[in-house]
Amino acid sequence: MAMKQGEMLTCPRNLVVFSILLMGSILSSCALAKEIAQGLDDKHSLVSEKSAKRAGPIPVAPVTISDLRIEVVHWAQDIELGQNGGYLAAYDQTSGKQRWLLQVYCTDYDPRRERDTQDVFITRVQLLSNGSLAVVDELGREFLVNPVTRDVHHR
Repeated sequence: MAMKQGEMLTCPRNLVVFSILLMGSILSSCALAKEIAQGLDDKHSLVSEKSAKRAGPIPVAPVTISDLRIEVVHWAQDIELGQNGGYLAAYDQTSGKQRWLLQVYCTDYDPRRERDTQDVFITRVQLLSNGSLAVVDELGREFLVNPVTRDVHHR
């Protein structure tokens, strides 16, 4: 006996079978969607780890000169300066107040490239016997800083 179009759902047995199939389809779709979402979350976190533009800067130990503690400021954009890296800050040893902030070098950013891949951080600060600071960046450039006058010279 052939059924006419639409007649299949009017039969109670067919309606039950159709409902079960529909529910199974919905449940499996939800499970699949959950797996896909979980997979996307896992994939997203892996991608963000693998595609990190660059490793963060290495910590640089502060240098002490009489009553000053001089520290590298890696994340200068966080304090609304024009670039990350290239800054030194001097703090009073007793009060902890900042005495000065000095830009040692400028980073020229290419607007066609992602900015964070172009940051150049200070990797070493060393107190020299003449009282100057030797500052080295990730590119191997060396700078001499006079902490009294705050003059900077490229070596």
